[in-house]
Amino acid sequence: EMCGGASRVPWVKEMCSKAFGGKELSMTMNADECVARGCTIQAAILSSLYKAREFKVEDTTPFSVKLGWMSMADPSLAGKPEASPSRSAVVFPTNSPLNLTKVVTFFRKDSFEVTASYADDEAPSALRTLGSFKVNLPPQSEKKKVKVRASLTLHGTFEISGAQLVEDLEGDEEAPSSPPAQPPSHQESPDIPPPTPDAEEDAVPLGKRRSPSTADGGGSDADIGSSRRRKLRRIDLDVTSAGRPGLSGDELMRRRAEERRMIADMQEIIDRNARRNDLESYIFTMRAGIAPGAKLSQFIKEATRAKFAEDLRRAEDWLCEHMDDDKQVFVDKLAELKAVGEPVEKRQREEERRPELVAALERVAQSSRAAIRTAKPKNGAGEKLRSLNIACTEALKYLADGQKRQSVLS
Repeated sequence: EMCGGASRVPWVKEMCSKAFGGKELSMTMNADECVARGCTIQAAILSSLYKAREFKVEDTTPFSVKLGWMSMADPSLAGKPEASPSRSAVVFPTNSPLNLTKVVTFFRKDSFEVTASYADDEAPSALRTLGSFKVNLPPQSEKKKVKVRASLTLHGTFEISGAQLVEDLEGDEEAPSSPPAQPPSHQESPDIPPPTPDAEEDAVPLGKRRSPSTADGGGSDADIGSSRRRKLRRIDLDVTSAGRPGLSGDELMRRRAEERRMIADMQEIIDRNARRNDLESYIFTMRAGIAPGAKLSQFIKEATRAKFAEDLRRAEDWLCEHMDDDKQVFVDKLAELKAVGEPVEKRQREEERRPELVAALERVAQSSRAAIRTAKPKNGAGEKLRSLNIACTEALKYLADGQKRQSVLS
């Protein structure tokens, strides 16, 4: 089944058909809707409001990943091929699922370094090395168990997500006696070559809690027949990395700072364009508004109108020659024009609202006077009613005088 916009290209269809031995490919799925349908199904699966059939999508790594380390010297292996100090083991074979963590156990007395790389020859040589990771272990008097967590992240990248020093504490508790356990079939230490891989590996998906087990260094030896129950202490160790693919920490910080600067510069350009557009819009709006017969023409004197129209024309010419000035220049120019234009607009707004407000005040005054005439004063309320009547009379007189003055101005 072919899906996607590229499936419409005849050459793509032909090449895909040849790749499958000349088999005719089906194209029944809508090429434009296939991604949207998949997103809809995934959203329904994740939602608690819908019930949908589960579809499992599992990404895998195309190349195997191996770990390398330097082995501690072992006098008993002197002169043997196994005495080579360099060891390696594949921890993530080809097609391992992503979002996976494996725990590799080492026995060390001090700090050591682990290298990671692709084990397949098919991997690009320039990207084969995945970096080196130094586990900073304080000097110990004897070899201690160190568990290193190697992870394939959900994004397909490799990392050493942490390391722990596992110590047996003194004062073990007595446990019910049981037959002694048989030793493991292979040596867990990476320093002594066993018949199986050099280092112990335990796989567990990221985000899932690991249950205590002897492979983790947790649990109890009584489960495998030991006569004592161990008490363990885990100490997190610092892991430093070097030579990993991608940008260094300093370079990444520099790029992020550059990105923030570019965002700030772009925001400055956006603000400048917005202020310039505000000025241009005001020029055109006011020039049309104060033209003879327009809605603002009756609220501005003729001499003021002529001068303001000339100022608007000059401002338009100035704007064409200063398109790239700073935004504050446009703000100041707009404020200069509004000093003349805003009073005109205010008078026009007052004229529009005046009849409604006059009618409302007159209606309240008349209704109050009518209520006063029908009211029956009680307990000394007569004085308050007289004061209210006087206020209503003064309000009506104020309205009459104001309307007379307004009619003269009109």
